[in-house]
This record gives sequence, C-alpha cells and structure tokens, in this order.
Amino acid sequence: MAKYAPGHEPEKLKKYLDALLDELDETYPDGVVDRALWNHSRWDAMAGWLVEELGYENGKAFLEAYDFTVEPRRRRKTEPVKKHRTGKNRFTAMNAFLLLLGIAIFAFGLLRLLEGAFGVSFFLNPGRVFKILCNLTGV
Repeated sequence: MAKYAPGHEPEKLKKYLDALLDELDETYPDGVVDRALWNHSRWDAMAGWLVEELGYENGKAFLEAYDFTVEPRRRRKTEPVKKHRTGKNRFTAMNAFLLLLGIAIFAFGLLRLLEGAFGVSFFLNPGRVFKILCNLTGV
C-alpha cells in the first residue's frame, strides 16, 4: 500500500512526479507503457526514487496508480543456435602445408643439433653427391 494516494503527494515530491508523468504522457499518449520504449537512462533513477518515496511496492503498482497500464514482458523470439563448424577449425590444404613445413623445420634443426653433437653430417652437398656417384660408377 502506498504512503500517499495519487493527488496527495508532498510538495517536495510533486514537482518531480509531475515532470516524470509529463514525459510519460508524451511518450505513451494512450497510457499503455511499452517496455521497449522505456527510456532507462532518463526515467529509471527518477521512477525508482519516487516509487520508494511514495511507498509503492514496485514500478508497475506506481504506474498503475497514475492511470498507466504496463504491458507484460514479451519473450524475444530467438532462433535456435546452429551447430556447425566454423572456418577456424577446418583442416585445409594450407593447414596441411603449414604443418608439414613446421615438421620439416623442426627436423632440420634436430639434424643440425645432432650433427654438431656427433660430428656426423646428415646433409649432402653437391661435392659429396659427386664423390658418391663417382665411387658407384667407378669413374
């Protein structure tokens, strides 16, 4: 139950109440408050303060006391979430190439490390290839 009936508010609250009700009358000339048009940045603080000062249990009771009707909340229609793979996780030819390139770079580095540790060359230079071919052919 409200502390003050409409029209019997204290003077200090009356000017704030009149200002809020004038704005609401401009926005909702038919008296039906649509939550989609509610200006939260302008009206939330003022309406909340007036609801508390005038002793209403909630905003709906406050608005209904001043001849506004509040439309019930409507649930927004949402489309079901489509579960599909995005391009981020798809394995493509470019991903395969990059994977193989990474493996090759790792293997090259590992062979160089082993070459330095054991003094054995795992890589063929043109001179070594020529020597091997000459030895095999008997030239």
